[in-house]
Amino acid sequence: LYNNSHLIEELDRDFDRLAPIIFMYEDNPKKAEISKKLKNYYFGNKNIDDSTKTKLTNLFSDAWFVYPHAATVHLHAKYTSHPVYSYLFGIKGSLSFAKIIGDPEHDYGITYIYLIMEIFPDYKPDESEKKCIDIMTSLWTAFALTGNPTPTTNSLIKPKWEPIQNDVLSYYFLRSDYDVKMTQDIYKERIDFWKNLSYDSRNSRIKDEF
Repeated sequence: LYNNSHLIEELDRDFDRLAPIIFMYEDNPKKAEISKKLKNYYFGNKNIDDSTKTKLTNLFSDAWFVYPHAATVHLHAKYTSHPVYSYLFGIKGSLSFAKIIGDPEHDYGITYIYLIMEIFPDYKPDESEKKCIDIMTSLWTAFALTGNPTPTTNSLIKPKWEPIQNDVLSYYFLRSDYDVKMTQDIYKERIDFWKNLSYDSRNSRIKDEF
């Protein structure tokens, strides 16, 4: 968006019309109310321009990634008897899509397990990135074999990956080969905002057909 000033100006000028289309609540009967709440929560009385770039990025992130991820994880945890594991990938390395999209936390890190040479033809890992690949490969392999990504810990995999408990959204946060830790409720305030927004009108029409 910020590569085209016209689009930003149009979004600022016509937010109430464009937001329901962009964030897919166009059929919600409360779309005018939702648009007003979104504009107020993310921008207050400020315009959408270069000075509010971070705020607009947060809006897109929350609508397309943060809230859908949280809602999905909680539903899985609620309706399955198996442990549910959630993670954040914050590594901005030579294999990261963050080089393309700018934010490592929108990158799932799959390229650290499945190397895609077509996208990263000049890939030359340093020692730190090689360890990140080893960490990701070990976690996913252990989960595939045992259902637990950290059945044991060692010098490579130091913190234990804990599953989701109750309503607390915990993450296994990978930021580098030496910065891996459990953390929780990083975006709680923003997730709670979307949770209380009546964003998806389909929720009121869902029936248990099983």
